[in-house]
Amino acid sequence: MQQLNWPSVTIIVLNYNGRFLLKTCLDALLTIDYPQYKIVLVDNASTDDSLIYMQAHFPNIKVIVNTENRGFAAGNNSALRMSQTEFAILVNPDIVVTINWLKQLIEPMLADHSIGITGCKLLYPDGKTLQHAGGIITMPQAFPDHFGVHAIDSGQFDTQNDVDYVIGAALAIRRETLATIGLLDEGFFLYYEDSDWCSRARRAGYRVVYVPTAVAIHDESAIAGQGGPTYQRRFHSSRWRYLLKHTPAETLLNATFPAEMDWLKQRDPSLQRRLAAVYRQTLFALPEIWQTRTADGAAAVPPDTQYQITEKLLGLHHTAMQAFQLSTDFNQFAQAATVEERPFISTTPLIGSILVKLRTLWLNMAARWYIRPLTGQQNSFNHALLHELQTTAVELNRRGEILLAQESDQIALQHQQADLHAELAQLEKNLTNIAARLQRLQKTT
Repeated sequence: MQQLNWPSVTIIVLNYNGRFLLKTCLDALLTIDYPQYKIVLVDNASTDDSLIYMQAHFPNIKVIVNTENRGFAAGNNSALRMSQTEFAILVNPDIVVTINWLKQLIEPMLADHSIGITGCKLLYPDGKTLQHAGGIITMPQAFPDHFGVHAIDSGQFDTQNDVDYVIGAALAIRRETLATIGLLDEGFFLYYEDSDWCSRARRAGYRVVYVPTAVAIHDESAIAGQGGPTYQRRFHSSRWRYLLKHTPAETLLNATFPAEMDWLKQRDPSLQRRLAAVYRQTLFALPEIWQTRTADGAAAVPPDTQYQITEKLLGLHHTAMQAFQLSTDFNQFAQAATVEERPFISTTPLIGSILVKLRTLWLNMAARWYIRPLTGQQNSFNHALLHELQTTAVELNRRGEILLAQESDQIALQHQQADLHAELAQLEKNLTNIAARLQRLQKTT
């Protein structure tokens, strides 16, 4: 490694109930080969003994304590706002770095000022299977993917490359880039905040680069919790926020929504129900998303196109809500609701018919007089229950339709209010300009 004047660095470790990961992560960070850096741990209101452990074992590391779990973006931002160093590094507690990792991560940005963000080669805990060699966003639905994921590392991804994004588990950003594009978007609670940051950097003219010589182990499964209901809701909510912030409106209407509808119809009902909540949440967030989109430098979406996008999202929401609809076709249940006697049969040759008659005779004498009233009572109960289920299903479906209509009206009202606020702001600006002109006229006369 060539001799350089290494810049000051702040390494930010965001922790949430990661006590069992802290020793391995921090021990590695404290032994890296780098002349001047400091570590800041941000605790997002952990409920384990993370803070007690830090005080006892790492008293020299600064800890920022958040009183609630604020998510990835807001948690890291609490440290980024305070950082005054030339570079900031984000590190998850499930990362274990190598000794030269930081120098390798920083060096490309020192050599090329156009590089604004760099990311690592990340390996799974076996130390040989690739987890991340740069990220790619697949359109039109903005699903993320990693180059090399699950492949054995044999040097096939050892070329430094520009990529769509690098994951926030271990990335570096220069202060100039941060000053230009701003902090992480706190509208993302978890997932896609790194993709959003990288997209904003590239839009501002900076390069986002994967650095293969900066190597770390990423025990992603330790804290990710992927696959569950909470993960699915957060992932897809963030996916749609990213889509609406960065995708051209024409692509959204002509490609994203048709692809999403086809994909949605192929999901199982449980995921459809979660996606219904995602689409509803996104609909209510639209006014804020449009403002954030333009503030971050993307092309503004005209009002008429905003309404078209709103209608398309409503269509997705209505389709996903069908998973809540209870079927009113109860024919299969009606057949099962009637209990009938089963006739005796026998496949025994010659004496089979005699056995059937004897069993039937015994049944008539010993039990049928008792069984038939019970059977009738059970059938009456079954059919009464079936009727109640049918009535309940019809009522639930009716209420679901009312709820959909109310939500649609509420969303429309919210968007109208946002439009009115925008018009009022423009009127105030016009009045201010008129007042300024009048003052100038009075001075000239």
